[in-house]
Amino acid sequence: LVITWITLAVLFTPPALVLVLRRTVGMDKTPPAGTGSASAMEVLDDQFQSASTKRLEMVVMKCKTYCDEVSDNQVAKVFTDEIRDRVLRFGEDNPHSAVQFQSYYDFVGHPQI
Repeated sequence: LVITWITLAVLFTPPALVLVLRRTVGMDKTPPAGTGSASAMEVLDDQFQSASTKRLEMVVMKCKTYCDEVSDNQVAKVFTDEIRDRVLRFGEDNPHSAVQFQSYYDFVGHPQI
């Protein structure tokens, strides 16, 4: 049994490392050909050539356990700050990209919330 585990560990370690250490590739944001979304994207590209390449990314965080106020959740605030730093750093490293970042914490204390 021990020999089997050692053999399996030796065999499966290299492919596991390849999966973990490979560079990630951006997700394709084009809709499947022949769908309504594809035809709508084509019309959008034709009519708004400079604006149709903009994409929105969203991250949703939820409490693992019940939490009363999101504004009081320091773990979510720290994660939001870390994500903000990475996104804004990407914008600095790639000046041709138009990067904006908004989070719930930008609006905490606003009278309409």
